[in-house]
Amino acid sequence: MDIFKKITDEMGKILAEVTKTPAHWGVRVETIDGTVLVDYQGSKAFVPASNMKLVTTLAALDLLGADFQWETTLLTHGIIEGDTLYGDLLLRGSGDPTIAPWDHETGSFRVGDVYEWVKILGEKGIRRIMGAIMVDHGGFASEFFHPSWEIGLTSDSDASGTSGFAITENAFRYTITPGHQPGHAPHLTVDPMGVASLVDADLHTVEPGQEHERLLLGRRDLEQTIHFQGNIASGAEPINNRAAIPAPSLHHDILMELFREGGIEVLENGTSNLQDAETILHVHKSPPLREAVYQCNKWSNNFIAEQLCRTIADRMGKESTWAEGIRITRDWLGKINIPDLEHLRIEDGSGLARKNSLQPRQLCALIRHGITEEKLRSDFAPSLPSREQPNPLTKWFPGIESVDVHAKTGSLEGTRALSGFINREGGETLVFSIMVNQYFGDQKPIDGQIARILQALGG
Repeated sequence: MDIFKKITDEMGKILAEVTKTPAHWGVRVETIDGTVLVDYQGSKAFVPASNMKLVTTLAALDLLGADFQWETTLLTHGIIEGDTLYGDLLLRGSGDPTIAPWDHETGSFRVGDVYEWVKILGEKGIRRIMGAIMVDHGGFASEFFHPSWEIGLTSDSDASGTSGFAITENAFRYTITPGHQPGHAPHLTVDPMGVASLVDADLHTVEPGQEHERLLLGRRDLEQTIHFQGNIASGAEPINNRAAIPAPSLHHDILMELFREGGIEVLENGTSNLQDAETILHVHKSPPLREAVYQCNKWSNNFIAEQLCRTIADRMGKESTWAEGIRITRDWLGKINIPDLEHLRIEDGSGLARKNSLQPRQLCALIRHGITEEKLRSDFAPSLPSREQPNPLTKWFPGIESVDVHAKTGSLEGTRALSGFINREGGETLVFSIMVNQYFGDQKPIDGQIARILQALGG
């Protein structure tokens, strides 16, 4: 226990300093068997930001199983004659978030799945589709954007909508390149090109050295158009970013583009009778759930987290709404004995909503469950960012190379959160949760204090 006394002494000094800041801090540290070493406001409620993903991903692993796979079915009610499908091609989804996902290494969407579908249809002799490409969202309800998300926020790719069929994470990439000289119109490109029909631009090239204005203006009210408006300086580097597609109706345009690029002509001349018998052309299976959980936690992927929340409801036989997914998740939290459940609030799956509320001690209990339960630990623990990977953890806290920490970051304006576990040099494992709310200055001092806590726990 001398080691633990050293930790509590060092933590006492650090906490004495952080309490002098205007921020609202909560820190909880426990041993793997649940012995509490540090508790500073560990039973207080905090906005968890992306630490909410720990709840969603662990619930999904436990309720659905790490080997669970989403299925997307390609089918038709038409007939194939020669090289032509006379009828519509229907894609029926089940919530798969991994179709043409964003690749952080290449900075592009991996559309190989769709090209594989084109190849499979080609092997069946289909080179032309006389009908349309249609999308069926399966058991998913018609909700797209979460009702608690601000309208302006839902233009950002961090707040992409959710749907039974989804592609490119329900987002698109855009590039804005300044004109050759001031006064010339900048060049705006989008990828996939299928979203171009719902993009409106009022962009201007200005004198070198002038400040950029906000270029992605976003949606206005509930309309389904993305607006780009503002200035970019002549000679400036192109601006590359991602934005959320404004409506699931764009799935049709994206698929049309990709199928045509893959070599299948889509004529949209008439449709088949949907009362005719279905012919299944292909069933696409996603990678196992563990891979989606890994991507969700490593890169703090909001889209995957929200798809998981709604998939939980769908697979449990309920309407795949946020409300049902949250209700089932809360029931699950009760079954694994998360403390003070009546004072825990879940609003969404990713932590984007500011109405989410968690306590540091609740997160510690959750993480301890995830890394001690044999069914879960081999898939949950590796999903947490660590010092050995390029990820938000190593970006925010570059001075923690000596600490064997595995933890999920969380960030919203005025909010920092970090929860996970540390393997100490002596072999002990400590579970911790650090939550900081109501701090609106420079984040570096907060990150520096969190790094000091990690170093004290891991030394």
